[in-house]
Order: sequence, then C-alpha cells, then structure tokens
Amino acid sequence: GVALDYPVSLGDYRCPTSPGEPIIVNLTRVPGQPGLSAREQFAAGQRDLLTTSFETFERNIRDQLGRILGAGGFDPARDIAGITVNRWPHGYAYGYDPATDRVAFEPSQWPEETRSWVRGSQRFGKISIAATDAASNAMTESAIEEAHRAGYQIGIHANGDVTIDMVLNAYERMQREFPRPDPRHRIEHCSLVNDELLTRIKAVGAIPTPFYESCLVRSIWTCRRS
Repeated sequence: GVALDYPVSLGDYRCPTSPGEPIIVNLTRVPGQPGLSAREQFAAGQRDLLTTSFETFERNIRDQLGRILGAGGFDPARDIAGITVNRWPHGYAYGYDPATDRVAFEPSQWPEETRSWVRGSQRFGKISIAATDAASNAMTESAIEEAHRAGYQIGIHANGDVTIDMVLNAYERMQREFPRPDPRHRIEHCSLVNDELLTRIKAVGAIPTPFYESCLVRSIWTCRRS
C-alpha cells in the first residue's frame, strides 16, 4: 500500500499543506506465499523480511514510485530525499490452530482448549517465556504485558503527559490482571506530569526516572513560550 503521512502539526512544526512541499510517503508490503497454509505463509513472510537486503528495498521503492508517479513529473533520483526501512517480522506473532488453519488475530475469542500459546508460555522452573508470540498479539501492550507476567522489570520511555498516561494505563491493567508485589516498573524521562499522574505513579509503584537535562531544557522552553 502507498499513503501520505498523517497531517499532524505540533508546536512550531507545521505539516505540509501543498503539493510543492516535501512530504513523507508510507509504503507497506506484507509478504506471503499464496497456496501455503496460514502458518507457512507467516513463516515465509518472516524469512522474506529478514533476508531482503536494504539495497533491494531501496531499488524496489525507487522503481515503484517512479512507475506510480512518473507520469506527473516525479523523478526518483531527484525527488527522494531519504528512505527508511522498518522491517517488522515480529508483526507475524500469532496463535494458530492447525486443525482449521485459522490464525488467532483475536485470541480472546478463541476457545480455551485451542489457545496453544497460553500453554506454551507457562513457567518451567525458573524459566519464563515472554514475547508477543506468547500472547498471540503483535501489539506493544502485549509485549509489555508478557514481560510483566514473566517477572521482568519494565522501562518505557515516555516524556509527555499523554504518553505517560498511556504507560500508566498499561501498568495499572497488568497489576489488575497479573498482580505482583512491588514490580517497580520504570517510566524513563517522565518530564511533563501533573498531580493526577503523580498520584497514579505512586499508587502503581512505578519509578519515574527523569534526567536533569530534560527538566532544564523543558523549563526553559516553557518559560520562552509563556
């Protein structure tokens, strides 16, 4: 798929508003091999993403954009300022039922007897298995939940109040669903807070770890804005 970047303006930054301005273009590719089972296609997609060189990605991107936009005067050599490739093979984390060849994109709706990932993620002595595969969910919150369930201390970078709220939501949910004594999860930077966030940080037992440069820079920035 091909799509323009989200039109977000923040502070002094203004997103592009005319065709004459540079803009980010997002290209998405989900590799697979039609004709194989769902599980085999997912494994093939992982191998494809991990083994494709960045040179191949760049060559294909330039070729595709040239064929798509060339009629309008687009020149890949002139008009592409930079390319970033995000390989996301862990996006293929999933649960799988070989009897039906179904993939558990909504694991909570599966019958308990077919949730193989739940059985496979049980502790074995002092060994804990924690990953998005063990949750049948490739989202960030699942990675956080799995690390908490396995007994790890988690540290998440969060600066603004909105992001800190999201991190606290995850920590609070994990403590409700998988309570642990004094998990001491961290919030790295934790720069912009209010009384409500501080109360929640204390209640969940999280550790804010700001560094003084961030506090100083943001204090100066706030003073200049006011």
